[in-house]
Parts: sequence; C-alpha cells; structure tokens
Amino acid sequence: MVTFFFLFFTYLQKVEGAGVTIITHGLDGNVSDWIIPMAEAIGHSGRIPNQDFSCFEFHWIWNGTNYIPQSTFLKGSLPTNSSSGEILVKLDWSQLADGKYSTTQLAESITQAMLKLDFVPELSGHSVVELPIHLIGHSRGGSLVAEICRLLGARGIWIDQMTTLDPHPLNNDGFDGSCGLICDSIVIDGPVRPYENVLFADNYYQRLAAFVYGNNVPGAYNRKLLSLYQGYYTSNPLDPWYWHDYHSNVHLWYHATLDFTSPKTTDTQAFIDDSGRDAWFTSTEARGTRAGHFYSRLGGGNRLRDVQPAGLGSDRIRDGYNQRWDLGAGIGANRYALPDNDGSWPNPIQVKLLTHTFFTVTNVHTLAEIKVVPAIQEDSVVASFTYQSGTTNAQQTRVSFFLDRDTNPYNKNEIRLTDVDLSRTGVNAIASSNVVLKIDARRVPSGLYRIAGEISVGSRVRYLYGAEWLEVFPQLLISQLVLDSNAPRRWRLKATGIQQLTVALERSADLKSWIQLGSRVLAGGTDELNGAAEFIDETAPSTGAFYRALYTR
Repeated sequence: MVTFFFLFFTYLQKVEGAGVTIITHGLDGNVSDWIIPMAEAIGHSGRIPNQDFSCFEFHWIWNGTNYIPQSTFLKGSLPTNSSSGEILVKLDWSQLADGKYSTTQLAESITQAMLKLDFVPELSGHSVVELPIHLIGHSRGGSLVAEICRLLGARGIWIDQMTTLDPHPLNNDGFDGSCGLICDSIVIDGPVRPYENVLFADNYYQRLAAFVYGNNVPGAYNRKLLSLYQGYYTSNPLDPWYWHDYHSNVHLWYHATLDFTSPKTTDTQAFIDDSGRDAWFTSTEARGTRAGHFYSRLGGGNRLRDVQPAGLGSDRIRDGYNQRWDLGAGIGANRYALPDNDGSWPNPIQVKLLTHTFFTVTNVHTLAEIKVVPAIQEDSVVASFTYQSGTTNAQQTRVSFFLDRDTNPYNKNEIRLTDVDLSRTGVNAIASSNVVLKIDARRVPSGLYRIAGEISVGSRVRYLYGAEWLEVFPQLLISQLVLDSNAPRRWRLKATGIQQLTVALERSADLKSWIQLGSRVLAGGTDELNGAAEFIDETAPSTGAFYRALYTR
C-alpha cells in the first residue's frame, strides 16, 4: 500500500476584506446622529465575518494653539488581533464644520495624520493608509473626502472607493449662493472630483429640495434619486428638518442598502417602511439589496456591471470604475489628473487568482512487480498582480505574497509564499505581472486561505487581499493504489480514496512519459473516505512498469 498526497484547490468566491472605511458628515453635522448607526450597520450587515472589526473615531482637539487630529479607539477587536482586518472610522469635524474652515484645510490636517506610523497607536507602528481605503462623505463631507483622495494621491496612494452622498461644497462646483448666507463666507471648499488614484467612485444625489441639494459628479457612477418621501421629509416649514429633508434622506437611502430590517429601517433619526423602500429603489436595485454599499469592497458587488439601475439613459455601474488605465472597464476620460504625485508610496491595485498547475512527481516506491509513484507534494497557483509604484520606472519594488486564513495582515498567522522584485512603473503607468506561487503541502495545513500581496518601498508598505478564498486539501484524496492481481499481461489495480473523485490511471516505463489507461469515479464505499475503482491493464509489459493514480477534477 502506498499513500498518495495531492494538493487540491477549490475556488470559493467571497468579498474582499482588510480595509479602512471612513464615514463623515457635512455642514454643522456630527457623528452621533446617523454616522454611528451607519458604521454599526456596516459592522453587523454580515459583510464582515463574525462581526469582528475595529471601530475608531478621528476628530480634532484644541492644544492651546491649533486644532490637531486625534484617533480614539471606540470598540471591537484591536486591529492587530481581529480576524477581518476591517477598520471602521467615524470622522468627526463637528467643531470645525461651521463654515470657518474649508474642507481643503481639514483634509490637509487629517491626511498628514493618517500617513504617520503612530497616529493610531493600536496599529502598533503601522499607518492607517497601508490598507485599502473607502471614503464616504455626505454634503460638505463629499468635498472633504474628495480632497483627502487628492492629497493621499499626491503621495502616490490609491483609494479603493470614494462615495459621495448629495455632495455640496461651499462656494464651489456651481453652488455659489445656493445655500444661504453661509455660502457668502470667504470659505471655498475643494471640488468634488474623482482623481486618477481612485479605483471606483459612486455618487448618490437629489435635486428635489429647493434649498440644499447635490450634483452630478463627472467620472463617478451617478445615481440621481427621484423619490425620497418619508424619512426626514416633512412638509411643515416650521419643522427643524424642513430645510434638510431630502438632503438628509440621501444618507438614509444609503443606510437602507446596509440594513434590511422590516417593516421599518431606521438610522435612529428617521425611518422608511416597506412601502418607502419600494418607492426609493428600482427593480434592478432589488429594494436596496443590490444598490449603494453593495458595490463596495465589503459588499462584493460587481463594479464592472453594464447594468443601468435607474433605467435607460442613466449611468452604468461600470461608469464609476477607473478608466485612466485599462483595469477592466476600458480606457476613457473619467478621471481628473492629480495636480501633484511624488510616487513615494507603492500601491497594489488588483490581486486575482488565475489558475493552478501540478508539478513533477517525487519519491519512487516499488511494490512487488508493480512500481508505484506517490503523487506530488507541491502545487501552485498563478496570481495576477496589478500595481503602481515610484515616480519613474527606475529601480524595483519588493512584492511579497502570502496565504492567510483570515484577512488581517497584522495578526501574524499568514504563511509567506514568495518574494519577487518587480520594476517600478512611475506615476503615469501601471503594470501587471503573473506570479507563480508554489504551495508546499507539507507546510500548509488544510483549510480556507486568501492570497494577499504586500508591496513595499523602504518602510512604506501597502496590503491587498484577493477576493477569492482558496480551499486547500493536503489530504489523502487517493489513499491507496494496490496490485490486485498480476496475471501475465493482465494486471488489475485498485484505487481507493474519497468517494466521487474522478481518478485516472497512468503507466510509464521511465517516469518521464506517461500513458493514460482510463479514468474511473471512486464509489461504492461505506463512508466518504472509502470509495474504490478498479483498473485492468490488458497490455502490461512483462518487464514491469510504473503506475500512478491522479486526481483529475
């Protein structure tokens, strides 16, 4: 009896993990009303495994001279311990949101903090920008997140997604004078633009309100909302919400793409019932289950879909995907050039599993007159890695690949596979490379893994996980191949192993060239591990031969 080890892969499609989601408010807003409920909805929506995430608040404090950004850990697992690697951030600039400070000023302040290795002490010396970033901003917050994207882009950092909810910067983008006396202040907010370092941009806006409303954002997937009754809406001009009704309903619409509670969905300040959900979402959006946050990294929706959720003549989902380079949506002019980009941070853009192949056999054993070859103990997958790094294509960038049972690169349970040096691209190009990742069954326990890439230049590191889970079985898939009888020139062999596997028998005289003699399905056993199949070689050479049984999928 000879034991056969195979490394068997099953691809299970999942959503991407390990990232930072930052949610912020607008003029005279705060994080207590609807942002905390939205962050809670993300954490408990089922899109973060085991609801195991870290929650922080970024805010400003007065140090006697200036307002300075500060990070406060609120709840959940420490980011170095969680299984998901997911960080949720409530960005609170309420004490500075009265129109005296521009969003550009605030973006400069928080961006400098996010780049520091000690801004979030709980990350133990890591910068918050090392993981993929999703920025969500309402009203003036739309301008703030766009400016954060621009300023991170000035350091070469890519943004996974920028989501704007009824964006409304002060004194910019056609809003001059449209929001009352406050807009006559000297504050000029940054424009709402998806820059070339933004992978996906989506914008949700309304023009139903006469006072505060949002705009179309060129280059994003734009979803104009045409029905927003219920929620914050009121027809009473004496109601404090009267001037913000439809405007606030835009973030309630987005909340409803996370929380599907029936008969009412609430963000603790307002709610919509089932009839409102039917009116707010189109049939393509499936009452909110295929809209909004569904197209985020955590939601797992296909951002390259050609569908038009709002009907003919409206934007396609794929219209919001970066077309500055061909990343799957083609080439087009849907991104604004970055005014500055020093290329100091390297960027993983996409990691995809392509295929896997078997390698050569090892260790020849002899059993009576039949020589049996144990199957391979090493297999491989091929991963496609797309990246951007450096100001020019001189020098190289180090990329490390590893397997991880979860999606947290900081909790030290990953299995390193290989390191490769790839040429830098410069800021005006991207590059893709197919990398063969060898997986040794002797050091990889069976289970589910994600393929992840770590790209670094000096101390600057960024991580990206592929969207697929990889199931590894370094098990006894084919447990036996034995000689059942050896009548002259008619040898009968029996293979046993896990039921329903398709097994092929091959013969060789020299271990170099192999001839397939047929295939069988292992069946008939009393339990899952006890299937069997019989092979008869009618042309067996009298001098003996090498045989092997191979799992053929």
